[in-house]
Amino acid sequence: MKFGAINLMPEQYESEILKPELRPAYIEKAFKIQKRKPIVVGTIRTLRKRYEN
Repeated sequence: MKFGAINLMPEQYESEILKPELRPAYIEKAFKIQKRKPIVVGTIRTLRKRYEN
């Protein structure tokens, strides 16, 4: 393992160095959200009806 130290550093400091949006858990969550069926809103009026209850 010639690059053992180089590979070890990111593994140990991943949570401290990486921004939350780059963490593997965040990426998995983003992929799940992308697979969801989109909500068709239509107009601002329809959007307001949906969320102003």
